[in-house]
Amino acid sequence: GEGGEGGGGGGGGGGKKVSASDYADLEEILPVNTGRLKMYEVGKQIGTGKFSVVYRARMADGRHVALKKIHIFDMMDAKSRNKCLREVLMLQTISKHENLIAYLDAFIEDNELMIVFEWAESGDLRRLLRKTTQPFEERQVWNYFLQVSGAIAHMHEQRMMHRDIKPANIFISATNVLKLGDLGLGRVFS
Repeated sequence: GEGGEGGGGGGGGGGKKVSASDYADLEEILPVNTGRLKMYEVGKQIGTGKFSVVYRARMADGRHVALKKIHIFDMMDAKSRNKCLREVLMLQTISKHENLIAYLDAFIEDNELMIVFEWAESGDLRRLLRKTTQPFEERQVWNYFLQVSGAIAHMHEQRMMHRDIKPANIFISATNVLKLGDLGLGRVFS
């Protein structure tokens, strides 16, 4: 596959009827059924997980993004939905850092939570490790280590913990900059 903000889940929805009370908590945090999805031309699927699918998408200005569709009502109970909302709140509050995948937008459309992230053109570190036949030079290992450590230090300064650091959650830009992503298991501390 290509790059993007991977992770998150795949699964398909049933036909659960969603009531107005299901939206009550969400509307305080996110726009609901505003037609915002039309702003994105959704392309090919690039990743799946337990409750969501990640797609490559294009914005009206031509910029590529990763669009994560989470089946927030069809498959999730209230506790799982709250975990998703915690991820969105983390993404909305964390300040930008060159080694974190940038959060761009989030909204609810057609009973699905949509989260839009910056596009990582060169995929993820897991893919790079699998396709590389030669070991990395020591200089490259240190370069990657410092980039990921910088992202983690930035999160810790903001009292946030990632809790799911692995090669599949470390994305690579076209300019070989590593970007830590997928904060779905992250936590914010008081």
